Amino acid sequence: MDRAPLFKDTGMVRTWVKDLSGKTVLLNNVQKTQGPNRRTMQFYSAAGGIADLTKSNWINTWNVLSPDTLSGNSVWLESKDGKWKIETMVNEQVAYFFNNGKPTMDVFMHRH
Repeated sequence: MDRAPLFKDTGMVRTWVKDLSGKTVLLNNVQKTQGPNRRTMQFYSAAGGIADLTKSNWINTWNVLSPDTLSGNSVWLESKDGKWKIETMVNEQVAYFFNNGKPTMDVFMHRH
């Protein structure tokens, strides 16, 4: 969202997800593990998704697997002025959630 100033949210204070219980929470409040020099990069397990992300050697090499599990099938971001919302949604089971940002934060959902 670097080129959309109303939606730039590097602090994740307007980016919303659902926690394991289905409650809507700010992504900023979800626990994170920060590996060396990884900035905002993070993997999040998804309820009903891949059972154990720690079994992926590729994911483990980054050392940025959140201890929290997310649920649902979407991530949404509110504009700075509160007038707009961008939502990314999938119609299938989410395998895991992932974000990767350098100057900005992008959150993705990977399907099975």
